[in-house]
Amino acid sequence: MLVVLFLALLLLFAVLLFEFRTFSAPTAILASALLSSFGGFLALLITKTSFNVASRMGMIMVIGIVAKTAFFFSTPNIASAP
Repeated sequence: MLVVLFLALLLLFAVLLFEFRTFSAPTAILASALLSSFGGFLALLITKTSFNVASRMGMIMVIGIVAKTAFFFSTPNIASAP
């Protein structure tokens, strides 16, 4: 399961790298996705909840939402750069 999450993050980084054509924005977006997944794992640990199918789907959704939000916040900054 961790291999699939790692491959998803790698594919996300490749797509963002192709979109922005620079390393700074995809790295920031990937860092925010990794921090959100760390927060999700920490919440599961604190509440002593098992890492089951529902929590895996929730993690994937959180990573997608955070990546989409970071993409929308960083797009005007890239577009306005000289």
